[in-house]
Amino acid sequence: MPVNEGPIRRAAIRKCRYILDRFDEVMEDLNRYDSIDRPAYVAWYHGTFGSQLSELQELLEQISYRESVLAEIRRLCIWERLPEHEAYRIALDMHEHPERYRQEYDARHDDEEWSYDFSNDPDEEAAAGEDPWDDELSADQKAEYIIRLIRSQPWLYDIDEESPEFLHVFNELWRLVFGDGSSGAEQRDDRKPNDDGDQPQETGRLKQLYRALAKQLHPDLRENAGKPDSSLDELWFRAQQAYRDGDIEGLEVARAGVEVRHARDLSALPVADILTVHREYKLELQALRRRHRALAKHDPAWKFTTIAAIELEELHAVVSDTLSAEAADRRARRDQMDAMLKTYSQPPHQRRSAGKSPRGRVPESEDQLTLF
Repeated sequence: MPVNEGPIRRAAIRKCRYILDRFDEVMEDLNRYDSIDRPAYVAWYHGTFGSQLSELQELLEQISYRESVLAEIRRLCIWERLPEHEAYRIALDMHEHPERYRQEYDARHDDEEWSYDFSNDPDEEAAAGEDPWDDELSADQKAEYIIRLIRSQPWLYDIDEESPEFLHVFNELWRLVFGDGSSGAEQRDDRKPNDDGDQPQETGRLKQLYRALAKQLHPDLRENAGKPDSSLDELWFRAQQAYRDGDIEGLEVARAGVEVRHARDLSALPVADILTVHREYKLELQALRRRHRALAKHDPAWKFTTIAAIELEELHAVVSDTLSAEAADRRARRDQMDAMLKTYSQPPHQRRSAGKSPRGRVPESEDQLTLF
């Protein structure tokens, strides 16, 4: 019995266009934040609180220097078994004259010959002492080498070789390692033909979809060239990403998105494509709304260019108090390190007379030297 698709199609188009309209609204707010509000807030922030930020940076550099000195003192006390006051003297000298200690280290290791063991190298040519990037390597050998490199990484060990992620990593490594103009995917397709023959899987369909989308979405080929359109920019980005990943379904979604957004007559568009666009953009809209809510709640740059003067004064007071509190914390931390360094600089008998340390012994474990 024939089914009347008219009501189903109209409902699908209505829901899809509703999601796309909400998507455009959220993207417009986020694009305004990234391109207008955030830069304006950063300019106001640095222009208004430049002196406080400079003080914070200076305090941070002072703290970093003291941390490095204290870490060197701890190392000398634990591993070289030096007294704290002697370790303090050497640590300061190492920071003031690093080249002196670099020369001593090099002189100590001049007799040691550097060598590399290729026995565990994944490439047999390298294990034999040959250049692994020799031009005589076949495409199969190069492809096997790239796959071994990928499998040697724990986070890529279980990835499927037919997935777009694997193909992207494979192509990038191929270009980095061998440096030729080929993408690497062609070599894999020649090495592993599909079930239908020796041609790459659906390569023709992938290129056909991308070329059709490029004619509609490329900024220089649009009907209103030169005028910004966030919805078309988003679709163009999705199309480029899908083409790089070899994702035909992603290109189909982008094509259907163009039709749903800008076509007047959708009678020729399959209902399944309309529902696919609705599903994909609904998921993306949920993620964008989470970012939208987080920025609106926590980021003072959100809609910064639209706030009133009284709100700007309140924001100025809040930021100034926050920076002042952070500067006070850093000064206290620096002073604490100065007191610790002063204690380390004194011999044990002076510390006992000053009542700062009952014993001037060398710490036996790392826990006995607390930096903070």
